[in-house]
Amino acid sequence: MATEKTPEVLFEENTRLVHFIALRYKTSANAPYYEDYLQEGMLGLWKACKTFDESKGYAFATYASRCVINQILMYFRKNNRHTSKNVISYDSTIINSNGDTAPLKEFLPDPLSMEGFESIENRLSLSEECLSSLRKNERDVLYRVYFLDQKQSDVAEALGCSQSYVSRLQKSALNKLRK
Repeated sequence: MATEKTPEVLFEENTRLVHFIALRYKTSANAPYYEDYLQEGMLGLWKACKTFDESKGYAFATYASRCVINQILMYFRKNNRHTSKNVISYDSTIINSNGDTAPLKEFLPDPLSMEGFESIENRLSLSEECLSSLRKNERDVLYRVYFLDQKQSDVAEALGCSQSYVSRLQKSALNKLRK
């Protein structure tokens, strides 16, 4: 049986692994965030050092690399969620490829007209039918994430489960709705 190393020793011996993994996510577009990826990766490495169980038969580097990658990917999800909410006003001006400008409202239907109401009503009944095909916990997750604008970690805390379980529920629910 190998001698067990302390988490601190494992951490020191495997910091290069974090640099190697973080380099995979470094592109010219996101180069300024490389230090953030390193920090998140180091958090993942520390979690791996604290939770590694040698008795399961896996090499530490295999376990640690998954922890580091997952931590970096969670960082992406967390930060992309807040940057993707661009608000466009109904009165905004659009510029086409020729350089011509036109107000956005010329391209959208009048929100006060009843035109197209039947198709909206049909879509709503279809949406209700689709949502009823989901399990209760899947509906809860979608409601909290998309309507209450909660993070997956907050939903997990409220439902008393892990963030990864919430992520799986969200993914399976969206896949069911796409069918």
